[in-house]
Amino acid sequence: MTHSDTAVRRLDVRSVERTTFAPLVLMFAWLQLGCASHHGPPGSTDAAADAATDAVPGADGAGGLACSGPSECVLLPRTCCGRCGLPTPGDMIALHRSQADAYQREVCDGVACPECAGTPDPYLIATCREGRCVALDLRDEPITSCSRHDECVVATNRCCGCPNEHSNNVLAYNPSRGSLHAFLCDGDVACRPCAGTEMWWGAWCDAGRCVATRRLEE
Repeated sequence: MTHSDTAVRRLDVRSVERTTFAPLVLMFAWLQLGCASHHGPPGSTDAAADAATDAVPGADGAGGLACSGPSECVLLPRTCCGRCGLPTPGDMIALHRSQADAYQREVCDGVACPECAGTPDPYLIATCREGRCVALDLRDEPITSCSRHDECVVATNRCCGCPNEHSNNVLAYNPSRGSLHAFLCDGDVACRPCAGTEMWWGAWCDAGRCVATRRLEE
């Protein structure tokens, strides 16, 4: 093989390499951009949220702060912009109410959020457990477990809140498995019974968990 043949062969190999790997590189870049656009713009990352958590006085790794009752705790998106669509427990953080503004200022510094619709999940709450603010998914708690439809009732994720036709924080739970007020209210609160909720909402047992569904207008 002559020197010129060797040079041509090397050129052909390089051409094949470029042809083979260029689409893969473009695909990888597209996937990276897609993930970034789904979770939010630069600055709304988990790293920024971790830094903001560290900046909150008294926060531990889970973002919890000392509390004496559920009303002192608030649930916030871990990142500035939150998630487009329905959030997951990992997207949220529980903080003491007095530290919420400081956290949001830290995590939102220089961030412009995309225009997207976020849907609240009523089963994700902040409460005070063992003296610390914690984020909970009530679907993981015994209070929402069930075996029959008639075990479930509708409520809201606010202390003594009653659902109405416009509520977006309606959930269902099983009173025989515990008190919802213990998660939402300070102390032993006697709430008035909610009337008329069956006009707009129904409670069902689905796959062993209480769920709330909006009734269709007739």
